[in-house]
Amino acid sequence: MFCEGTEALYEASVDPDATTRVGDDVVSDVRRRKTWALITQSLDSKMIRNTASVKRGEVELLIRSIRNQFYRATVANRSYLRNKLDSCSLEDHEDVEVYIAFVNNLCNRLTGMGKAIDDEEKQHFFMKGLPDSDFGVTKTAVSTTQTQTGTLMSWEAIISLVRGRAAETKHAAAATKGPKQVFFQGERKAKQSH
Repeated sequence: MFCEGTEALYEASVDPDATTRVGDDVVSDVRRRKTWALITQSLDSKMIRNTASVKRGEVELLIRSIRNQFYRATVANRSYLRNKLDSCSLEDHEDVEVYIAFVNNLCNRLTGMGKAIDDEEKQHFFMKGLPDSDFGVTKTAVSTTQTQTGTLMSWEAIISLVRGRAAETKHAAAATKGPKQVFFQGERKAKQSH
């Protein structure tokens, strides 16, 4: 869903309001049809049957329906994802870009299950997972700025500071490569243990 002009469709699909639909002024009918075709052509026959009730062209509902096949919004699943968010750490990921994508993905998945993570919580979980040895000064700067101004820094501003610091540490690969477009990246330790 990272094709040019389709981000809004994905964003609307994670909105807990199941009726959210991107307007034609944001995503053209042609782009919507192409995206529908791209997604449906990549589905296997079982998934096509499971999503057959979705009206053709309703990309947001199609994505929601596909997601629901894999992520049921149960208390156990929400707790599992929240625990992963609470315990995530940069050290468990290849680099800072993968870590950023991982945190974003967990927050999006929880939002899709009707339990949105607010900006303050997202920042808390993200910053908590950064090692003090490499990011202690950055964490202090963010905390001090937010305390002095009485407002949260934007997610983009925090990510920018972290990327800047990563360029000066062993996490430099992430800062120099730029953002990856990862839908979901598992933890490195989990991969190594299997």
